[in-house]
Amino acid sequence: MPGGPLYKRFPGGIDSGFGPGGRLRTAPIGKDTLISTFVSAIALGAFVATSAFALDAAAPAPADAAAKAAKSAECSKQADAKGLHGKDRKKFREECKKAK
Repeated sequence: MPGGPLYKRFPGGIDSGFGPGGRLRTAPIGKDTLISTFVSAIALGAFVATSAFALDAAAPAPADAAAKAAKSAECSKQADAKGLHGKDRKKFREECKKAK
């Protein structure tokens, strides 16, 4: 094998991640790393929470959609009864739908 066996090429040997007694050696975590990890976790949580609320708020209630459709149909019938066409019909329907 070129370069010799792995345990000679790496200074810590094959189990270079382990210390005495087979325990995993870990580097101390700096304050900056800890803070940035915490801030990232908070930001991710806020994003997920707002996404869930946005999905709930974006879906219109089925009863509301049915009420709008009924109001639109009623306004169309009124426009037909008045014999309105084109821009006049469109303007009348918009005003009719806004009126409650």
